[in-house]
Amino acid sequence: MPMSSLATLCLVAHLLALANWHATAAHHALFLTETENHPHSVITTAYKASAAALENIGWTADRAFESTGFFTAEALAKYNVVVFFFTNGDSEPGILDASEKVAFQNWYRSGKGFVGVHSAVDTYATKWPWYNKLIGAGFNGHLSPRPGAVSIKDRSFEAVAHLPDYWNITDEWYNFNFAYDPPRSKLNVIATVDTRRYYEGRTTSSDHPIIWAHEYDGGRSFYTGLGHIDTLWSYPDFVKHIAEGIRWAARESLGNAGPNKNYQETIQINAPGPATNPIKLPTGLPMTTPTKATTKASTTRALDEVLVVHAINVGSEVDFVNGDGITYKGDYGYSTSGTFDVEEIIDANANEGVLYQIERHAKDGPFSYSLGVDPGKRYCITFKLAEIFWKADPDEWAERGWVYNGWKRVFDIWVEGEVAFSNVNTFEQAGALYKAHDLKYEYAATDSNLNIEFKNVIKKAKVNAILVEEIPSNTLGPTTNPTRIPSEMPTEMPTPTPTKAHIEVPTTSSPTHTPTKIPTVTPTTSPIRNPDRMSVIHAINVGS
Repeated sequence: MPMSSLATLCLVAHLLALANWHATAAHHALFLTETENHPHSVITTAYKASAAALENIGWTADRAFESTGFFTAEALAKYNVVVFFFTNGDSEPGILDASEKVAFQNWYRSGKGFVGVHSAVDTYATKWPWYNKLIGAGFNGHLSPRPGAVSIKDRSFEAVAHLPDYWNITDEWYNFNFAYDPPRSKLNVIATVDTRRYYEGRTTSSDHPIIWAHEYDGGRSFYTGLGHIDTLWSYPDFVKHIAEGIRWAARESLGNAGPNKNYQETIQINAPGPATNPIKLPTGLPMTTPTKATTKASTTRALDEVLVVHAINVGSEVDFVNGDGITYKGDYGYSTSGTFDVEEIIDANANEGVLYQIERHAKDGPFSYSLGVDPGKRYCITFKLAEIFWKADPDEWAERGWVYNGWKRVFDIWVEGEVAFSNVNTFEQAGALYKAHDLKYEYAATDSNLNIEFKNVIKKAKVNAILVEEIPSNTLGPTTNPTRIPSEMPTEMPTPTPTKAHIEVPTTSSPTHTPTKIPTVTPTTSPIRNPDRMSVIHAINVGS
């Protein structure tokens, strides 16, 4: 039976509506970038990238340099989502006055969305309890920018579904005072970062939330602690992470809003670093065939999926087996230098403290280690350090009966002719005398000899133990395979249905990167790698 003209017109209208749903939805986002303290230099670059991504899917974006004129009931009514974009300040009344706070709360409670980016947690961290619960946490310090591996925990979230299991980026990593104890009692923790890679972090845990979301007081809230480094905003995958978080807050994007309170990973507060308490790799990853190095004292042994090539008990003539079964061989491979040892107990993992009691130091100039490796393979070098002699603190010198002379130890570590760490001051970085402090460096071998040099800046360069691990080629992160995704996940995102937008971030801002790649991290002052993917190559009990 022929379809009536009216029915035909209705069908055509319906199909046109589906095809242009996002254009007619008139979604709008307001980016507030007001600050009380120093403004992040990345704000303008980050806003332009985010606005372009949203405009590409039919949204509009406005930037409010300050709240005046934007945080009224009339002005806010236009917006689906408000983004606190690198805002900061914890005073009263703060970046919003009393009437603006009321208008913002009423707008949000009507079912709207909130997104906080990076230093948004440094906004009203203690002065406005409602906001603290809205965003989920308050700022509690940070370290200088350094590489790290973000571990994706909830792939149902489109804000992270396109990212690899371990998302290796360089950023400024925040510590938090969470509004909920534990965080997962109220928050869906979407991704974490392992703070045991921070070395000097205030908290050390394999479970440190960095991206989360929840429904609160009638609306939706999404937070990402990422974005401090300006180069991140040139990568389409990162910008998509932000844009999808905004879409989720507007109830457009997929993602669980409920808390994941049944999460079972053990949280270790003030736990030792990864070199002394390595995390086991996920099951199912193929092992790399162990390859012996050419150095006469090399030890090669698989520990789960960790391959030890060199483990050196620096400064000692005897071997030492740590609690993880790694044998640190008596010192070898070094050039002429001096040694020094103490009987004091080192504040380190209980099964490794002895490694830090003896050091090898630059007696009359630089000293070095020459170790055998295999060309073409990648390695992670762990330098185990503890200041066991020099501390620029007259009181402690007096307590020990020493004559204070103002000395302090500062030195550089070179790997294969390149500066791996500059101006190392173990005492200041560890925070105390007799406290362990590890530095990690990732490098690709170009020949069969690994040359490590320790050079004086102020007084005698030193090292207490050296561990060299091979990084299995089949478990590398983005350096060699930026888009590694679990086998059960599709390598491409499915074609979106007409009921939700699909973000295609323009690639013109980063012409050398495809929309699915993450930047390769080049170690600078404090390189970090993901020990879940490492193989131990060298471990040296320095000075023993």
